[in-house]
Amino acid sequence: QNFESIDADMLNEFLTSIEDMYPSIESAMLEYEKDYSDSSKWSDMLTFMGARSEEVVKGVNEVYNSLEDEICCGKRHVDTLVPIFIEKFRLPISPDFSMQKYFVEHFEKNPEIWQIVSELKKIKQVGLLTDMHPGMLDEIYANNLITDRNWLSVINSSLVGYRKPMPEIYKLAQEKAGVPAEEILFIDN
Repeated sequence: QNFESIDADMLNEFLTSIEDMYPSIESAMLEYEKDYSDSSKWSDMLTFMGARSEEVVKGVNEVYNSLEDEICCGKRHVDTLVPIFIEKFRLPISPDFSMQKYFVEHFEKNPEIWQIVSELKKIKQVGLLTDMHPGMLDEIYANNLITDRNWLSVINSSLVGYRKPMPEIYKLAQEKAGVPAEEILFIDN
């Protein structure tokens, strides 16, 4: 279901279908923000950083992709890539440029998912499972991109050392939820 165009009837139908199809589900783990997936925000940031040629964009993407697990698992801060990009690709950005700050400033609130979260919390326990860069969730909270912090549990990849789709992060979510895996519904953006 595309949650960007959901109305009250569709929401009720969705929630009823969850209860009908999964009557024993105790928890729902959710993704909550409109991040960089399925958008031009990543390429917009690269353009802002001065990556304009296909070759440079490809190189920056390769470096980021090769280190993304380390970043999302909390072993490295995303801003440590800035000096690499400046040196390797001669990007005309300040060494003080913060990719993380740029990410957070360009995230958008996702009111559609909050409508679902609010309704789900009335009938189920809801936790948060998210891939994050170190310190990013705190910055998202500080910028009021997430106003609801009342979760059954929060699984933040940068704090637990695992990320999606690593099986360990789902096992940890199951342990925190305190229910068998087959009783967890995972809704992702």
